[in-house]
Amino acid sequence: MTITTLPRRTSLKLMGGAALTTTLAASFVRPLHAATKEVDVVIVGAGLSGLIAACILEEQGKSVVVVEAKNRVGGRCYTYTDLPGQPEVGGSSVGSMYARFLDWADRLGIKRTPAVAGSGDLFSYIYNIQGQTILRKDWPAHALNPFKGDDKKMMPDGFRFRMLDRYHTFDDLESWREPKFNGTDPSLYDLFSAKGHSDAEIALGLGANPGYGHTPYDLSAVHMFHVANFARSQMQQNAPSFWDFEGGNQSLPIAMAKTLKGDVFLNTPVSAVRADASGAEVIATDGRVFKGKAVVMSLPFSALRFVTFAPGLTGAQAEAVNTIPYGTCWHAYISIKGKFWESDNMPVGIWSDSTVGRISPQREGDKIAGLYAFLTGKQAMRLNRLPMEAAKEAYMNALYTLRPATKGKVKMERAWSWVNDPYAGGMYAYWRPGMIAKFKDKMAVPYNNVYFCGEHTADSTRGLEGALESGERAAFEVLAKS
Repeated sequence: MTITTLPRRTSLKLMGGAALTTTLAASFVRPLHAATKEVDVVIVGAGLSGLIAACILEEQGKSVVVVEAKNRVGGRCYTYTDLPGQPEVGGSSVGSMYARFLDWADRLGIKRTPAVAGSGDLFSYIYNIQGQTILRKDWPAHALNPFKGDDKKMMPDGFRFRMLDRYHTFDDLESWREPKFNGTDPSLYDLFSAKGHSDAEIALGLGANPGYGHTPYDLSAVHMFHVANFARSQMQQNAPSFWDFEGGNQSLPIAMAKTLKGDVFLNTPVSAVRADASGAEVIATDGRVFKGKAVVMSLPFSALRFVTFAPGLTGAQAEAVNTIPYGTCWHAYISIKGKFWESDNMPVGIWSDSTVGRISPQREGDKIAGLYAFLTGKQAMRLNRLPMEAAKEAYMNALYTLRPATKGKVKMERAWSWVNDPYAGGMYAYWRPGMIAKFKDKMAVPYNNVYFCGEHTADSTRGLEGALESGERAAFEVLAKS
């Protein structure tokens, strides 16, 4: 296998389509040159879903080539191995239900150990609500606690999943696709409001640091039942709940790529796909052409919507590609220059409804190596509107204001956002009310000889495991047709 890294001559951008339109027009007006590469299957995207499809297809005797827009493999599975504690930039956890991930890691000889959770008050949170810092012990009786009755004992970060567990309408990982469950699919806001929760409860428990979606008004309740069921399943296994991997989670896609006999072309954004009953062509933005009897398309829909199909996608499939949303996010790694928590005698972590969002200790074994900031929803949207350097400065100023003891004892080392990544456009897919029934069984249907995968098309699992599940399914679809 050869991994080829060529300089980008044309970049696929999510905004500003003049240059892209010109490139696409040229691709279809002039006759195509001879193929740069001709194989059985062209894989678009070298994330986990594309790579597992490539590995399975090669195992079954198919020739493959992988084209990837970035200068690395892994997609949203990426580890900052040069920072203390090796923070995960994208897919941050591998649980006991990640059967494919664990199996492939074992097959490829990647060492893993049970994740060690930090224990004690040091690894817990302080809560900052409406500008007031509140300790865990003081929350149940605090004036800003909007929850009712026994629910006042719940911390704000535990409210969402405790309530989803209380109200869920199915217990497994498959039923969310069935019309009897998704035929009525209220927003999370409408569900909780109908259950008697006040707007103040919903705003704090669901709207601050939402994880999925932007607000509880645009998030499917059925989707979140499925997410909660998958999270709960991690805790029901007779194995460690989560695993750490030598070299981080990205060690798996790197190892998978190394096993391939076919070429992996990095720095190769795709602008168009032409497909018919006899095969398909993938056209890169620099004019290179990759021909195959089939194409496995693993791009997230947030990037795929900027790829031209000829003939074009139609109906619900086209609508899904162009409308399924991706969560907003903003991440940062902050190094520690002094033990600020000893100055104010409070836990290290912070959970806030302000710009600071969530800060967790980044572990290195059972020690604190740094701080990991994770923002979603409105907090992330604010920072994503700023240039990165301005966003980093705004974040640190907000942190110093919220927790003065951090000033002079922490340093912003790195910040990143999948929203502003032109080949991601967001963190991971989520469903708005009504979208599951409308799109779930239609959006990944093979189009001529193009087969779709990616975590957004998974049926049972989520995250990194969902990516692997979907790539496996796409590979089997190709094999069944050939």
